Amino acid sequence: MTRDEAATLIRSKLSFRASSTNLNLAIVNALQYTQRDLETGKTLPPFLITESEALTGVANSPTIALPTGFLRLVEDENIWWNGTATAGVRELQRAEYKQLRAVWAGTTETSPRAYALRKNSIYIFPTPDVAHTYVWSYYKKADILDDGSDENVWLLNAPDLMIAQAGLLVAADLQDDAAVAKFTALQMSAQKAFFYKIVDDELADYPLIMGGNN
Repeated sequence: MTRDEAATLIRSKLSFRASSTNLNLAIVNALQYTQRDLETGKTLPPFLITESEALTGVANSPTIALPTGFLRLVEDENIWWNGTATAGVRELQRAEYKQLRAVWAGTTETSPRAYALRKNSIYIFPTPDVAHTYVWSYYKKADILDDGSDENVWLLNAPDLMIAQAGLLVAADLQDDAAVAKFTALQMSAQKAFFYKIVDDELADYPLIMGGNN
């Protein structure tokens, strides 16, 4: 679904209001705000995950800049170092920056063991003395809906939620009580389906074992 198609559906629930510059701009702003709001939530959908991405650092530098659009790390997935000719592939352990600085202070070791997530970078401990490459997965912001023909992963995977939340914002600004009621009902239904889908996807990755919780 494109941004224009989503906007058309929003207008239809606003009693088929005629298209106008102000209304169209309000709908676009509402869709973009809704995306930002959803991407700062505690629960993020798997369709925002960038999987098995390469991460490369230079010799004698412990910091690697976070990629554009980075939201957060995938829970239960650490960073894997690709190793060298003399050292095998290794999973790095995550800890607090201050803690790792204390642990590795004064070390002469140069083989990556752990990492800390900082504001704009990943900090590797201890500092590698050669170029270092890793594989990791992380949540990344979806493309911004800048153009009417744009379709991003939100409109592809959760169009009802985007339309409901954006439409509710516009309806509230228009003080259209009937439209507010329609969008509120749609939001409740879409939000429930959205979170159920996330839970189902997570359970699919963890096979249940009879008696495993005893």
